[in-house]
Amino acid sequence: MTFPILGGNSAVGGYAIDNSIRLDDASNSHLSKTFASSGNKKTFTFSCWSKGQADTPRLVRTPSESNRKTFTLSCWVKRSAVSVSYEQSLYEVRPSAGTYFGVSFRNTGSPAPDELFIFSSAGSFNISLQGVFRDVSAWYHIVLAFDTTQATSSNRIKMYVNGNQVSTGYYNTYPAQNTDLIWNTNNQHTIGGSGFVPNDESSNFYLSEIHHIDGQQLDASSFGEFDSDSGIWKPKQYSGSYGTNGFYLDFENSGSLGADQSGNGNNFTPTNLASTDQMLDTPTNNFCVMNPLLLYDTAQFSQGNLRITQSSTNADGIRGTIGVKTGKWYWEIYNGGGNASPGIATGDANSREYIGGDSYGWSYFRDGNKYFNSSGTSYGASFTSGDVIGIALDMDNNQITFYKNNAGQGVAFTSLPDVDIFPGISTSNGISVTNIANFGQDSSFAGSKTRQNNTDVNGYGDFYYTPPSGFLALCTQNLATELTLDVDKSTDYFNSVLWTGTGSQRDVTGLDFQPDWVWIKSRGANRSHKLYDSSRGVYKALESDTTDSETSSTSQLQSFNSDGFGLGSGIVNNSGEQYVGWCWKAGGGSTSTNNDGGITSTVQANTTSGFSIALYTGIGTATSFGHGLGVAPKVVIVKSRSNGGSFPRWYIQHPTTGPGKVFFLDIGGNVITNSNYWGTAPDSSKVYIGNDIYGPNVNGSSNVAYCFAEVEGFSKFGSYIGNGSSNGPFIYTGFRPAFILLRSITTTQDYNMFDTVRSTFNVVSNQLRANQNFSEDTGATFLDILSNGFKCRNTALDKNQNGVQYVYFAFAENPFATSTGVAGTAR
Repeated sequence: MTFPILGGNSAVGGYAIDNSIRLDDASNSHLSKTFASSGNKKTFTFSCWSKGQADTPRLVRTPSESNRKTFTLSCWVKRSAVSVSYEQSLYEVRPSAGTYFGVSFRNTGSPAPDELFIFSSAGSFNISLQGVFRDVSAWYHIVLAFDTTQATSSNRIKMYVNGNQVSTGYYNTYPAQNTDLIWNTNNQHTIGGSGFVPNDESSNFYLSEIHHIDGQQLDASSFGEFDSDSGIWKPKQYSGSYGTNGFYLDFENSGSLGADQSGNGNNFTPTNLASTDQMLDTPTNNFCVMNPLLLYDTAQFSQGNLRITQSSTNADGIRGTIGVKTGKWYWEIYNGGGNASPGIATGDANSREYIGGDSYGWSYFRDGNKYFNSSGTSYGASFTSGDVIGIALDMDNNQITFYKNNAGQGVAFTSLPDVDIFPGISTSNGISVTNIANFGQDSSFAGSKTRQNNTDVNGYGDFYYTPPSGFLALCTQNLATELTLDVDKSTDYFNSVLWTGTGSQRDVTGLDFQPDWVWIKSRGANRSHKLYDSSRGVYKALESDTTDSETSSTSQLQSFNSDGFGLGSGIVNNSGEQYVGWCWKAGGGSTSTNNDGGITSTVQANTTSGFSIALYTGIGTATSFGHGLGVAPKVVIVKSRSNGGSFPRWYIQHPTTGPGKVFFLDIGGNVITNSNYWGTAPDSSKVYIGNDIYGPNVNGSSNVAYCFAEVEGFSKFGSYIGNGSSNGPFIYTGFRPAFILLRSITTTQDYNMFDTVRSTFNVVSNQLRANQNFSEDTGATFLDILSNGFKCRNTALDKNQNGVQYVYFAFAENPFATSTGVAGTAR
C-alpha cells in the first residue's frame, strides 16, 4: 500500500515533528539558560517530546513573574545508553552541591536501574516513576506537571508516560504544600546534562519537542493524543500559553539548536552541540539505530547508537533495531578505522560472532571478500578508513548489493531467506574497529563528513549518496508504505481483561470485539485454567493444565458479548477473587462446514488476524482437516473434547519443531518425535494429522483445533537460545507484545504466560503457568516488553538457561509502525 508524501520528513497525515537533537555523554553535550527573574508563583507545567514541532503562530501570555510552584515540562526522549554506571540528566538546576532540582534516568543507588527519578532539595522530595525506561528502539513521551499548592500530596506532582498517568516507584516522597522549587529561579537551567557535575550526569539520548509551561499544571492531553486507528499515543501541536519563563524548543534551526519558538525569547545556549547533532529521527518518523540490547563482548555504543567501537580481543555482530522481510532498503556505513565488515543478519545470528561468521549472516569485508557461514570468497574492491559503504537490501528479490563510495560492487548474495533481516556491522578477531551507521538520520556520520542531504524517493532521510532507485530509508514512515499491515489496532482481534469476582451473575467488559476464544485463569488461587470458545458454545470448558475431557456448567461462562463475556456465579467468578482473561476474535461465532481436508470440519476463521477454530471428529487413520485461513498456519493446538485420562493431551505443532514432532500444553515435558501425530506441515487449506492411537486423530474422538497463521505486526511464533544471564537474549517480534507464552523445548519446564494488563510497566513481574493450576507468581524480574520485542531479564531454567532452546507465542499490543505511519512508543 502507498500513501501520499506530504513533503520533506513530514508524517503521513497528522502532526509532524521534523527534528531532534542527539546528546552524547563523551562530549557532555547539553543546553543551558539562566533566567533573568526568579518568581514566586505556585504552578507550572513542563511537557516535551524528543523531537521538534513546525513553526506555527501560537498565543503567548506573559505574566509579570515566573512561577516556582506551578509549571509543566513535556518532552519526547529516545534513549541510547541504558543500565550504565552513571545518571543521565534530563533537566537540572543546581546552584550548589546542596541546592538542586533535577530529573534524571537513575542507574545507581536504587533497586531498579533505568528508573526516571525526580529530586529536589527544596521540599526535600524524591520521586521515581513506576517502572524502568530501557527501550532503545522507540520514543517515550514524558510529562511532569507540578503544583505544590495542592492540598493532596500526590496531586502536587503528576507524571505521564505516553499519555497515561503513572504512579510513583520505589521513591515516593512528595514536596510539602506551597514549596517554592528551584526551577524557574535565576540560576542556570540545564537540559540533557549537568552544569555542576558534568562527568557524572552526561546524557546519551535523543530529545525532541520540549515545552516548558510556566504557571500551569497541565496533563499529557495538551501535548499528545491517542491515534484513533491504532490506539498509539502520538504528538499533537500545543496551542496554549507559555508564561514568563516558558519556552518551546523544536530544534528546527541547525545554526541555533537552543532557539525558543514560544515567542518569549527564552533561548538556550548549546554546549558541545554542533549542527550535525540535529537529527531526523523523531517521534513521528522513528529511524533504525544499532541495538545495544543484544549480548556483545566488547562493542561500545555512542552518538545515538550509530557509532560502534570494538576492541581488538573479540568479534561482535551488531544488529539494527528494525528487521524487514519485504521492500527495498538502503543505508550507509562509514569506516572509521579497523577491519570493518558491514552486512546483514537474521535474528538467529550469534551476536558474539562477526557478521558472516555463521549461516545467519552475510557481509562485505574490508579486504574485498564477502563472507557467509565463515567462508570468504572474492567479491569487490577493498576499502579503508574514510570510505563509505552503501548497502542496498532488496527483500522483494531476496538479494543484497554493496557500494564503495557510490560505486556498485555487484550483487553479493542471492536467495536470502524470507525472514526478518537486520542491518549489521562487525569486525573479525584481533583488530579494533570503528563504524558509524547512517540509516537516513545523519549523513555527516557524527561530524566525520560534510552532510550531503540526499533523500530517498519518498523524500525521507539524509544520505551521503543518493540511494539506488526505489531503495528507501529504514524509518517508520517508509515501513508504512512497504510493509503489508492488515492490523493497525491489535485490540480489535486480541485483548486481555482483568476482573474481581462477585459471586453472582455479571458481565465482563472492556474488549473492542466479541471474543470467540476466552482463556480464564484465577490469579490468586490454585485453580485450573478454563478455556471456552464460541464454536463449542457457552458453558463448555477445557483445562490447559489437565487432559480432562470437556465439561459443561451453566454457572461459568454464559455468553459471548459484543465487548466481553457474561459469567455466572461459578469458579471463574468467585467473590473477591482476582482473574485474568485472554481473548481472541475468530469469526464472531459464525461457523461453516469445511470440506478442504480428508475429513469434514466445522470452522470459523478470521483471515485478517490469522486465527481459526476448527471442530472435527477423528477417524484413526492418517488424514487432514480444513482450517479456513487461506494461508498455512504456523501453530496448531489440538485437544480432544470427548476423551479424558492420560491421553489424548493438548497437542501443539510449532514452526520451531516442525512436522513429525509434538509437545504438550498440559505438561512441561520434552518435545516428542512421532510422525504419527502429524508428519506433514500444514498448507494453505489443510492440517495433516496422523494415525497414532493417542494423537489428535483418535477414532471417534471429538476434537477442537486452534490454528494461528503469523501476521505481520500482530503475531509471531519463534524461538531463542538462553544465555543464563540477567542480561538475557533480545527477541525481535516487530511489534510491542501484549501477550507472551514461552517454554523450553529441550528440558522439562513450565509454560510461562505474561501480558501487559497484569504487568503495565517494565520489569514484567507477573507470571502464570499454562500447564499448572498455580496462582500468580509476582515480584520477580522476568522480562522487559519493548516496542519491537522482548528481552529476558531472568536466569531461571524455564526462561533463560544457558544453551537451552525456548519457543514463544506472541500477540501484539500495537505494531512498531502502523499502515498510516504512526510510530509505536517505547515501553
